[in-house]
Amino acid sequence: MGFSRMQAHREIADQVRMILGALGVYLLLFGLAATVWSVRAAVGQNQYAELLMHPCDAEAELRLARRAFLAYPRNYAICIRAADTAFKAAEAAPDSETAGRLWGEADYWVGRGMDLNPHLMELHYLKARLLARQDAVAAAEAWKVYVDWHFWDPNNLEILARFQEAAGRDQDALQTLQVLKPWSAYEAWRVRIEARMGTNGAGFIQSAPREPARP
Repeated sequence: MGFSRMQAHREIADQVRMILGALGVYLLLFGLAATVWSVRAAVGQNQYAELLMHPCDAEAELRLARRAFLAYPRNYAICIRAADTAFKAAEAAPDSETAGRLWGEADYWVGRGMDLNPHLMELHYLKARLLARQDAVAAAEAWKVYVDWHFWDPNNLEILARFQEAAGRDQDALQTLQVLKPWSAYEAWRVRIEARMGTNGAGFIQSAPREPARP
C-alpha cells in the first residue's frame, strides 16, 4: 500500500511538472510574440509619425504609408492619410494613366481602413467621392448610409444634401435641408433648388422634417 501510494504521488508530480512545463513554454512563446508585435507596432507608429511631421511628395508618402501599414496593419489612421493623399494626387495627376493608378490606390486604402473601422467619417466621405466619379446616385446613397448612423452632425447632413443635389435628387436634397433650417445658408440654398424645380416652395416649407434613421 505504501509503495502504491508513493507511486501515485510520483505520477501526479510528473503530470504537474508536465503541465507547468507546457505552461512555461506557452508563456515564453506568448511573450516572444507580444515582443515581436510590439516592435512592429512601434516601427509602424514611428513611420506614421514621419508622414505627419515630414511632408513629402505623394508618391514618397504612399510608399512610406505602405511600409508603415505592413509593419502595423491595425493603424487605420494610416489608411485615412494614404487614401486622402492618393485621392488628391489623382485629382492633380498629369495624365489619365497616373490618375487611374492613384484612384485605384485611394480605393484600396478606403477599403482597408473601413475593414478596420467601418465608422470613420473621412473614409466614408472619400468612398462617396470616389463613387461620384462614375455614379452620382451611388455616391449619394453611400453617404446616406453613413449619415443614417451619424445623423447628429449637421455638417454630415449638409454634405448629404450636396451629394443628393449633384445626383439630381432635388426633392431628397430639400428634405435633408429641412433638418438644417436654423442654418444661415439654408434659405438661399432652398430657394436655388426650388427655382430650378419650378416650384414656389410652399409644399416644402409646410412639410414635416424627415428625421434621419437611427442605428
